[in-house]
Amino acid sequence: KEMSRVNIDGKIVPRPVEPLRQFEKSMFEAAKKIMPELKRFYYIHTQWSTEVDDYKTYADSALRTKDGKFYTGIEEPYHFFIPTLTNSFGKSMQETLDKIFQYYDPEGIYIDESTCSPLRLSYDMWDKVSVELDRNNNVKNKIGYVTLLKMPFMMKLYDTIIREHHKFIIGNF
Repeated sequence: KEMSRVNIDGKIVPRPVEPLRQFEKSMFEAAKKIMPELKRFYYIHTQWSTEVDDYKTYADSALRTKDGKFYTGIEEPYHFFIPTLTNSFGKSMQETLDKIFQYYDPEGIYIDESTCSPLRLSYDMWDKVSVELDRNNNVKNKIGYVTLLKMPFMMKLYDTIIREHHKFIIGNF
């Protein structure tokens, strides 16, 4: 998006993204010019956002704690979301990936924490298989393991990178 939250001296302030985009693009172009054989990868995290108003924009996708509050286990400006094939954050991530390939022309994508999440469970999204049981082994709650919730999205993302864009993927987990 056009504005991002940044931490400057402990204060979260909005800043335009375009100067960073231009700087990154110039670095990608310089690297290609200086070392054409160098494989240039663009970094993404499929659960982070630093966008202004992201909790409103992606309300259906927010990573929440058991009590329904936004997960805040990491310092600002990072907010966490669960990308799926159908929610707003997943759709935005897919669009962002396409824009990365158009604008930066990298040879691949580096995906941070590709198969994990800072919070393992979601209590407001169900993964269609996981439940929490009471002492008598009766279903107490339907829950979602974040890795399972985001798996179809991640598989589509991998497919898009490899089959549609014919690029490399490096991911840690």
